[in-house]
Amino acid sequence: MTSEAIRHIGIEDKKANDERFAHLNRSGIFRDKETRGKLMDCLGDFRQWTNQPAIDWINARANELRKGKKLALQCGCCKSTDPEQIAEDAKAAKEGAMKMFRESMLAREYNPKCFAKEIIELIINLSEEDSQE
Repeated sequence: MTSEAIRHIGIEDKKANDERFAHLNRSGIFRDKETRGKLMDCLGDFRQWTNQPAIDWINARANELRKGKKLALQCGCCKSTDPEQIAEDAKAAKEGAMKMFRESMLAREYNPKCFAKEIIELIINLSEEDSQE
């Protein structure tokens, strides 16, 4: 299944040995080093994007999926996307005298404003569309 061949990893997460590693913040899609603000020419429907380097980057990742490669795409804003790490940090945030500080650190664990999930869904959809044609 294609969706199992691509995953979003955070800054502190490691890729598996059989995965190709790519930085989402080097895709040409985002305004800054984080993946929370897309460029104007990368908004809306992918077929209407005008940012050619970003289009090429997305198509290259979809092509890699079609060829059966596994991908680990790292964003620039989530500390971790590993559920076990997030649960461990949540437990630590509930204990100890520095509860508020730890909870603020935990809030940076997985950023709900991150576009990684959207970009991964786009890559999956493109790889599946092209393989059906």
